[in-house]
Amino acid sequence: MRRHLSGWPGLILLVTLGAALPLAVATLFRSALPPELGSLKLMQSASGNDARSLVDRMHGKDVAQRENFVGLYRGERGSATVYLTVYPSDRQASEDYTAMESRIEKGNTAFERFSRFSVQGQEGAACVGQGQVHFFFAHERSLYWLATDLPVARETLRRLIESSRE
Repeated sequence: MRRHLSGWPGLILLVTLGAALPLAVATLFRSALPPELGSLKLMQSASGNDARSLVDRMHGKDVAQRENFVGLYRGERGSATVYLTVYPSDRQASEDYTAMESRIEKGNTAFERFSRFSVQGQEGAACVGQGQVHFFFAHERSLYWLATDLPVARETLRRLIESSRE
């Protein structure tokens, strides 16, 4: 009888791992960027060194953190680009968000019409420049920057906020 019962813990562990494995794999390989932002579809993306190079080149200096993602979205009514940086801590993401907000609010040749927003409980900032509307916000360890065409601005921002919480 002891032999029969000694197999139960192993069987329970095996069943538990078998049930949890698909969820763990799906979470591990889930993209940091959503496949869609409203009516826009993700057409091209970059991560790692490729995304870091794009972000650094855009700023004209080394600013990118370790984990970066860039996604280009297109649809019939417009396009959008998402820049996402994942930091080691919530505090670091928040500090960089605050620094960006301060620089843009004080005045910057590339951006104007700075404002703050609150959408679905997410606080962030917005500005206009380079023919697009720009939104940026920090959520947990992530800092998001969304550059989008005006006709799809509202829907892409809402979907990005929802995606940041998934």
